Amino acid sequence: MQPEDACYTENWMMSIVSSDDGRSLEPCELLRVTAEWALERLAAGESTQTVTARLQQRVRDHPCSGLVQNFSRFFQKIPANAARVRAWLDMCQKHETSAAAIAAPYLEKFDSMLVCPGNDLVRQALFAMTRTATIFVAGSSPQVVRLAEQLTDSLHRVYLIHEMAAFSVLDRADCLLSGCSAVTPRGLVQPIGTAAVCTAARAAGKKVYFFATSDMKLDDWEDENLLCQGPASEIYPGRNEKLHVENYRFELMPTERADGIFLETGMTSNVFA
Repeated sequence: MQPEDACYTENWMMSIVSSDDGRSLEPCELLRVTAEWALERLAAGESTQTVTARLQQRVRDHPCSGLVQNFSRFFQKIPANAARVRAWLDMCQKHETSAAAIAAPYLEKFDSMLVCPGNDLVRQALFAMTRTATIFVAGSSPQVVRLAEQLTDSLHRVYLIHEMAAFSVLDRADCLLSGCSAVTPRGLVQPIGTAAVCTAARAAGKKVYFFATSDMKLDDWEDENLLCQGPASEIYPGRNEKLHVENYRFELMPTERADGIFLETGMTSNVFA
C-alpha cells in the first residue's frame, strides 16, 4: 500500500462482499453495507462497546459520506443494538422515499434529463414520474451502469454515456440531476469532476437539481476530508515508484449553483437556513 492510500484500509475491504473499494459504493449502498456489518457483529456476540469502537475506526475511511458519518455518531451517543440499527436504516430509507416523492412532480415538466452523478434518490424520483422522458446517465463505474440498467425498467428512454460526454449532451437535456455524498455549510460533497458539469449546465441555461436527505448533513465539515484518496492502483496498476499517483475522490460544490435541493422536507436552496 502506498503512503497516499492512508485512508484506505484492508480491514474495511473485508467488510465489503465484492472486491470493490468501499468508497466507490453509492452513498445509500455504503450505508446499507455498514449497517449490515454492524448487525452481523452484534449477532456474533460482540459487545456494544466493541462494535461502536470498530465502527468509528471503519468510518474514518469515509469522511465524505454524510450517511455513514451520522450513523456512527448516533451510536456514539446511544448504545447500539440490532433494533436501533434497523430503525436508523429504516428512517433513512423513509427519508429517501419522501425526498423522491417530492422531486418527481418537479421533474414531470422536463422532456430530457442528464443524470451526473446519480444515486438511489435520483433513481427513486425517476421511477415515481408518471410521464416518459429521455434520461442520459453519465458514467462508466459499475454503480452507474447498474443505475442505468435499473432505469430501463421505468417509463423512460435511457441512454448510458461516458462521463466526459456529459458536456456534449447538455444541449439535448433540459436539466441536470445530481446526487451527493454529504451536505455541509461549505457546499455539497460530490464525486470529483461533478462541479465542472454543473457549472457548464448553469452556463447553458439548464436547471440544476440536487438530491439529498437531512441524514447527509454534516455541520462540522473540514475541507481536509477531501484529501482522502482511493487506492492508487485504481488509476495506475503499474510498479513505477517514481510515478506519484493521486486518486482524490470528492470535491465541494457551492449550493449557489443549484436551482434546488430536494430533501424529505421539500425543495430548498439553503439546507442550513
